[in-house]
Amino acid sequence: MTEPIEYTGAMIALVPSDADAKRLVTEGGEPLDQLHLTLLYLGDAVELDQSTRDELVAWAREAVGPWDSIEGDLDSSAWFSPTGAEPCLVMLANGLDLAEFHETVVADVSEFVSLPDQHAPWRPHFTLFCSDDDAMQFSDTFVEAGRDRVGAITFDRLRLAFGGDVIDIPFDGEETPEPGQPPEPDDAT
Repeated sequence: MTEPIEYTGAMIALVPSDADAKRLVTEGGEPLDQLHLTLLYLGDAVELDQSTRDELVAWAREAVGPWDSIEGDLDSSAWFSPTGAEPCLVMLANGLDLAEFHETVVADVSEFVSLPDQHAPWRPHFTLFCSDDDAMQFSDTFVEAGRDRVGAITFDRLRLAFGGDVIDIPFDGEETPEPGQPPEPDDAT
């Protein structure tokens, strides 16, 4: 029996619509409820006190206001760290809304949170599948993931994750708490 994963990182991410998430999920890959596109890695959750978390939540509720959703495109699949210890199959994303919203998040949040180093340049992506094994043995998964998942994508929620605490803020303003464990923030974004 596998031990449950204890999430320790913090992030701000976009969550795809339910229909798009179902299109992205890969057998044996990341669970449907954990698919996300990291906008900003915030470091270890324990480093963010309750006051900072509250300020981030208030900011997030305001930040989604001008948007109905964030639109983008998935245009290709790729392997991150194909020869590393944990190769990951990802779908690369792009789009003007996505780029503009990312710039806003970075500019706004950096005014009140001391951010850890971020990978540059930012490469917006969804992690679909990670393996401790040689990435090349998953070449069929790789080909299928790219072919079946390209196209337009809609993000309908902004996610704040502080370790095991997750808050999803829909762009429609109807906030509901997210049950279960959050995805581990991807500090490689």
